[in-house]
Amino acid sequence: MRREGLVRDGAVPGSKRIPDPRRFVFLEACGRVTDARLAFDVGLPAPEGGLSWYASDAAGSGFRVARSGCFRAGVALPAGVTVSDVRALRLRAHTRPPRRSEAPLPRGAGSARIDRVNRFFGLGTDYKPGPSRFGWTGGSELVPDGPPLELPVPPQ
Repeated sequence: MRREGLVRDGAVPGSKRIPDPRRFVFLEACGRVTDARLAFDVGLPAPEGGLSWYASDAAGSGFRVARSGCFRAGVALPAGVTVSDVRALRLRAHTRPPRRSEAPLPRGAGSARIDRVNRFFGLGTDYKPGPSRFGWTGGSELVPDGPPLELPVPPQ
């Protein structure tokens, strides 16, 4: 990414540039979707209390997972924040967008399931994947456009 000139300080979602890849957290998970898409959010402690959420699909619906099976997705964290600061993970399902010449599906159509979270990690200073910070094997149905599945991430 650096060699291709795609890494930029201050890059915003959808700009075709990314911030330093070491600022990202990555989720490796497995699930199933039918007429749905998956996304995830990470919760960081907010100065006023509670959590501030950062979304994998902040640049829009084109950044959602559109297939069944195992996948990897990422979220850029604010500068100075690491995967160790994450306190919660939210998994969300959304009704898929219409295909060409197709009427939109009704909100909440389709189905989605998260079977497991295999790894949740960041990159080290050497750009290599760090240790997994979190894993989960509970399995859960997700209602498209319904409430997310929120999983606490224990402090390190």
